[in-house]
Amino acid sequence: MQLRSWQQNFVDQYLSSDAQKSLLVAMTGTGKTITALSAAKGKIEKGDVSRVVVVSDRKVLQYQWAHVAREIGMEIDTAFGQRSASLTYQSITRCKKEFEDVVTGQDSIFIFDAVAKLSKKTEDLGEEILDQNPNSKLLYLSSMPVRGRTFDWTHEFGREFLYQPEIIRLPETQIEIARYSPSILLLEQLRAPGFSLEGLSWRQFEILISRLLEADGYEIELMNGTKDGGVDIVAVKHMKEAGLYKALWQAKKYKASNKVGVSAIRELADVRNEFGASKGILVTTSFLTRGALDRVYRDKYMLGKVDRNDLDNWINRQLFG
Repeated sequence: MQLRSWQQNFVDQYLSSDAQKSLLVAMTGTGKTITALSAAKGKIEKGDVSRVVVVSDRKVLQYQWAHVAREIGMEIDTAFGQRSASLTYQSITRCKKEFEDVVTGQDSIFIFDAVAKLSKKTEDLGEEILDQNPNSKLLYLSSMPVRGRTFDWTHEFGREFLYQPEIIRLPETQIEIARYSPSILLLEQLRAPGFSLEGLSWRQFEILISRLLEADGYEIELMNGTKDGGVDIVAVKHMKEAGLYKALWQAKKYKASNKVGVSAIRELADVRNEFGASKGILVTTSFLTRGALDRVYRDKYMLGKVDRNDLDNWINRQLFG
């Protein structure tokens, strides 16, 4: 992947610096994620550190960081261990001993996302890391300047992007943002003012479901919406010892008063059989009729449903962990 000039400028200067703490400031959507990971990859290749550990405050970001890392040939786990990892503040609080082992086990570069919003929490955690392993490197990311903090401001790049919102409207930039910036994908969509499921078109609803699945670690194929045999999304996940799990998803964008009937579930069952999938799952902004629910419960190992209540819970889990 070819970095833009300001991104490459940051990476080059970051790699030539031995600063313990650095701050990268760039407007939301301009590519801080891929820039920071490229810088971390360079530090690892130089031998300055052994791995990267990303810390964010949302599970959806945790998985998106791992996804973006794979795009540039980096493998990042979403659990504690000896390899590079993408973690959340919540998981670090729950698993203090495991995180201490991460800090002391190897020299690492720690990337902290959205520090302007979480400055005190981030600062305290950073100092704790340096106390335990002074060879650690800390890279803070922010979409706005961080005032009154003790960060090393040597690497404050991209500030001009705060004043150039037109950059994210360029077609070629939109493609890059969609691929590499987690904040422009699912999280920004869910947190946008006025967001509602009712306001989505049927295609936007399918895209939302595909992003939710992707955030949960699935590899997804979003069908083209026509002549797809009743399949809207194909989701595949490697279940380790259990092997591959393949689910076919049908998305029904209905009004709450328009319930999904048993005929739709019969169609789903037929499609699952035809494609040889592990499970067929219907997701809807509405609810299922009693007959439809009975069919799903009867074949619960082959069929599943995500109704409006389930969907709201799914979205809240991605937003709040």
